[in-house]
Order: sequence, then C-alpha cells, then structure tokens
Amino acid sequence: MYYQVSAKNNANYTNTTMMDLVFTFDKEANDNIKGISARNWFSEKEKYFNDYGINNKFKVISHEVVPGTFVENTKVRLSKEPISLILFFNYFNNTENRVILNNVDDLEIRILLNYDNHKIIIESNNYKNSNSNNNNSYLNKENFDKINDSVNDNFSSNSNNSKFIDIFSN
Repeated sequence: MYYQVSAKNNANYTNTTMMDLVFTFDKEANDNIKGISARNWFSEKEKYFNDYGINNKFKVISHEVVPGTFVENTKVRLSKEPISLILFFNYFNNTENRVILNNVDDLEIRILLNYDNHKIIIESNNYKNSNSNNNNSYLNKENFDKINDSVNDNFSSNSNNSKFIDIFSN
C-alpha cells in the first residue's frame, strides 16, 4: 500500500492537521476503533495504545501536515494483512473526520487536505495507467498537484478504476 498527502495553503483553517493511519489486525480493536470520531481518537489515543498496542493489534502512522506541504509517495510495509485501515483527521469542525477502508493491501491512496474537509482518491495497484512508462509515475508530485487543482469543487475521474470518496457526503 502507498499513500500521499497534499495540504492546500488554507488547509484546516490554515492550521496543522494531525492525521493518523490506523491499521487494525484484531477484530475487537477494529470494532472499537472504527466506531469513534477523530476527536475521540486524538483525545483517547493513549488508551487505545494501552489496550491494543501491546499485543500488536494495530499499527499507527501519524503525520502533522502543515498547510501548503506535500508528503511524498510513502510505502507502508505490514507484517500481515490488516482487517481495515482507519484514517483520522483532526479538522476544526463538527464532523466524524474518519474514513474506514477494507482490503488495503493493493491500494494507492491520495489525500487532499482542504480548508475544512478532505478528499481521498483510492486506486488499486492492479489498474496502472496504461499511458505510464513507470509503474508509479501517476503518483508523483506534479500529477498529484494537477489532481489537487481539479478536485477543489467538482472532481470527475477519467478512470473507471478510481474510487473517489468525499467523506462529508456520507
């Protein structure tokens, strides 16, 4: 699995955005963690580490994303397949700020942090761009910035193998 993050200059009301990618490997941990909001996750994260972290029931990758920055294409190496990936964002708004994904082993995820929300583009590794000479060419900063520009108000994918999620429309 790979992921990238790009934050607009005004992301999160021009504040740093905490973002956690939580990979769960245990049904109990998965059920408990996926049911909480991002606000609760960030305020109670230590409790979950105490309850489930000791036995490697989940793995967390944390980022503090400053507005106007880009987190390069990052590969996640996991010792086993997770039950799910739960993404938490600490936006200053009253929404869940959480995304839950299953079957993440072959995904490429692009995350765009906006003023008061975020957009996520998910693509499977099994469906590479046929115009590409390099397997990861569409995941470079230039192409990601083009997507960021087009995603602002109305995103339309030109590929049938992409799934676009706006978590605030759920």
